[in-house]
Amino acid sequence: MVWSIIATIIFFAQISDNAGPGAWMNGTVCIFNFLIILASIKNGFNNIKLIDKVVFTISISSIPIWVMTDSAFWSVIILSLTNTMAFIPTFRKSYNNPNSEPVYLYGTNFFRHSLSIVALTNYTTITMLSPIMLVINNSLLTVFLLWRRKVVSKESY
Repeated sequence: MVWSIIATIIFFAQISDNAGPGAWMNGTVCIFNFLIILASIKNGFNNIKLIDKVVFTISISSIPIWVMTDSAFWSVIILSLTNTMAFIPTFRKSYNNPNSEPVYLYGTNFFRHSLSIVALTNYTTITMLSPIMLVINNSLLTVFLLWRRKVVSKESY
């Protein structure tokens, strides 16, 4: 849910700063994240820990801060940091069960967001920060998943 809200706000901030086709990635991320939310509601939520609730609360609380700043620049900075925090529950869950996350998804996200940077028509902090952070976050999670899978497979022998 956090990623959906953040991607939607950043998408509109990028559009307002003439990001061009480079913003389309966040637009598609919005759509797919909302579809994942619908699937989660249908299938139920499980294994929610205190850290998940803390990160969610901090993430959601960044939205009023963005509204109060009334600045696309500060909103993208706040939301990009919040987006990074939203990866914490995925890292936590993946540490315990690295096969629960599709490694290919985060690997392809690295390439998709890299391409969105190339597709930008206006290179500013507003248009570039989110995709750069997503490239970093997705590449770190991909490497983390591959590492944890290797460790877990060695432990099972």
